[in-house]
Amino acid sequence: MRDVDPELHELPELHALRAWNAGARPLTDEARHRARVRLFATMSERPSRPARLPRRGRLVPRIALAGAVAAAVTATLLVTTDEEGRPPGAPVPERMDYVSAVTVLDRAAARERRNGPRFAPRGDQFVYTRTVGVKEGSRERYVDENWYAVDPHRSDSWISEQGKGWWSGVLPKDNTLWPTSDWAELRTYPTDPDRLIKQINHYTSSAEKGPKDLDREEWAGLFHGFASLMWHVPVMPEGLKPAVYRAMSRIPGVKATRGVQDLRGRPGVGVFFPLSPRGSEAKPETFVFDEKTYEYLGRCQEWEGQRCVVGSYLETYGVTDEAKRRP
Repeated sequence: MRDVDPELHELPELHALRAWNAGARPLTDEARHRARVRLFATMSERPSRPARLPRRGRLVPRIALAGAVAAAVTATLLVTTDEEGRPPGAPVPERMDYVSAVTVLDRAAARERRNGPRFAPRGDQFVYTRTVGVKEGSRERYVDENWYAVDPHRSDSWISEQGKGWWSGVLPKDNTLWPTSDWAELRTYPTDPDRLIKQINHYTSSAEKGPKDLDREEWAGLFHGFASLMWHVPVMPEGLKPAVYRAMSRIPGVKATRGVQDLRGRPGVGVFFPLSPRGSEAKPETFVFDEKTYEYLGRCQEWEGQRCVVGSYLETYGVTDEAKRRP
């Protein structure tokens, strides 16, 4: 039974809510980021002893904590139509439209678990992908066909980027690449999102920091690391792509907006991080998901209004016994 303030005849939390100044100036992006990082760190820590429930009557600290949590979550999940916090080239919603990036990515992960590729290629085979895109600057359309060697230490891969292709060469046994096409190595990647964040952070961060110690630009670098993985490894072993989506949803500051169209004009929801990695002049990438099914539709780098004009999408994929042979 909750305590009711005898003088107010209502719960103290409701009284605090009524007294809240809705016209107060909103938190800055930096303040929101710091709150979100503190929240992430607190959630990630394992308590040394069971937590105690607060004593009855100590309601103000709980209200303050709830406000901090709400501010942190709001800063992470929502994007508005104003200019603040929106990256250059990001889609501009036509109307005020809040959408949870966490919800979008979690539903995309659930869909991928149900409908994602389920094959186990042999070490002597190749994963074939056909990607269609539009170049930045020239706005020329290109088609990339790739044959990624399942075991790059055994066979050459044929790599194509924006219409230009080359043989990768067999990778020495003691060498590896990031991102890798080595199917056996990809199968070792953790499917727990928090562990996957730590692993990708190890590849993308020059400083050996744990996720809870990253600043905003380093979180941008981590998001870019996931983007690079999705771009270079569009088809992954079962369970890894859902983990990628769920891990991305845990990045403080990730945002989403409705009302966009992918490169093919399909309606969707765009998910992005509103900052480029430190030292990078590249535009922040946006991942577009179908607004109803949450199927991944492709990536976008440049927009005209809400329509993607520079980006790419995966058209088809499969497994072949030889490079340069289509399935």
